Amino acid sequence: MTEKEMQDNNIGARPEESMEDFSALLEASFRKIRNGDMVTGTLLSVSEDWAMADIGSYMDGVIPKEELLYDGESMEDFQPGMQLQLRVRKVDTREGQIYLSRKEADKEAVWDELERLREEETPAELKVLRAVNGGLRVTWRGRAQGFVPASQAADHYLEDLSSLEGQTLSCAILEVRKDKADFTASRRRVLEKEKQAARDRVLASLKPGTRICGKVVRLADFGAFVEIEPGVDGLVHIRDLSWSRIKHPSELLRIGDLVEVTVREVDAERQRISLSLKDLKGDPWESLTLAVGEYREGCRINHVIPGGAFVTVAEGIEGFLPVSEISDKKLRSAEDVLQEGQEVTVRIVKIDPAARRMTVSLREVSQEPEEGAMPSRYEEKEEATTGLGSLLEGLDL
Repeated sequence: MTEKEMQDNNIGARPEESMEDFSALLEASFRKIRNGDMVTGTLLSVSEDWAMADIGSYMDGVIPKEELLYDGESMEDFQPGMQLQLRVRKVDTREGQIYLSRKEADKEAVWDELERLREEETPAELKVLRAVNGGLRVTWRGRAQGFVPASQAADHYLEDLSSLEGQTLSCAILEVRKDKADFTASRRRVLEKEKQAARDRVLASLKPGTRICGKVVRLADFGAFVEIEPGVDGLVHIRDLSWSRIKHPSELLRIGDLVEVTVREVDAERQRISLSLKDLKGDPWESLTLAVGEYREGCRINHVIPGGAFVTVAEGIEGFLPVSEISDKKLRSAEDVLQEGQEVTVRIVKIDPAARRMTVSLREVSQEPEEGAMPSRYEEKEEATTGLGSLLEGLDL
C-alpha cells in the first residue's frame, strides 16, 4: 500500500484535531506550575485518605483528605471524572507530585461568589453558628463566616437571639470584606422584601366585599389588626367591629382569635387594607321589628353625656335617651343620675329608620298608660300634625 493510499484510508496518521489536542497536552505538561496557582483538576482516583487529580502536568496531583472534605462530606461523595477548582499548595519535584487543596481554592472563590450575591441582591442561605454579643455568627456553605447584627436578625425585636442557633436563614449580603475574610448580612431586609411582595400581590387581588379569614395580631384603641396572609394585615376600625357601640376592641376580640371579615376598601397607593367584622352580620336597621310604644327590658347604657344617654335597645340598635325623658323632675345633667353599664327598661317613643335614629324614654316607663289613656307627647305631636294635614286638605285654598 502506497503512502497516498495510507493517507486516503487515514492509516498511520492522526486527525488534525487530535494532533492539536496532543500538542496542547504536551505543552501543558511542560507548563511551569508554582505554589499558590489556581488550577482545574479532574479526579483520577479516590482512596480513603487522598484523591489523585489530573491538572495537565507530567506530575501527579495529590489532594489530601483534610484538604478536600468539609464537615458532612465523605470521600464517597467524590468520584473519578469530577472536576474541581484547586489551589497548588506545594510542588515537590523530587517526588514528582503536586500537593493540592480544594479548601484553599474555595477561600478565594467563596468571597468572589459572596460579592456577586451582594451585587445582584440575591439572598444567601446562612447557617447560624451561635449568638454573640450584638448579633449572630453565621456561615455560608461551611466555607465562610460572617456576622448578622441583632437589628438585622428579624423584622421585629428579638430578645433571645439564641433561639436562632442552628437554623438556616435567608439573608441579604450587605458587605464583603475579603481582606479580613468576613462579611455582614441582613435577614431583616429579605423578610421585608418578602412581606412587600406578598402585600403587593394581595392588594392586587383583593376586591371590596370579599370574605376572607384571618388572625387577630394586634389590638389598638382605634381598632384591630387582622393578618390575612403571613406578613399582610388589614385594619378593622373600631366602628366596623360591631353595630353596637364599644369602647375598645378587647370587648369583642383577643389576640390570636381567628375571625372572618369582609374587605371594605383597598388602597394600593397607601398600602392599606380596610376590613369589617360587622358587615357579615348585616345591618340590623334593615330588619328592624321594633315599634313605637314598645317596652324593652335590660337595655344597657353605653355612654352618658349631659344631654342624655345612648342605650342599647337591641343587638346593633342604639337609642338616645334625652335628659328630659329620664324623669318628671328637671335634671341639670343625665350624668347626675345615670352610669355607663347600668341596665334599664325603656319605652320606644320615636323611630327614624332612614336616619338610623331612635328615641327612648325612661320617664314613661313608670307612667305606663292604661288602655284608652292619653298617648305620649311624641305621639300627640304626630297625631296633631296628621290632623292639621287633614284639615288643610279639606280647605279649598
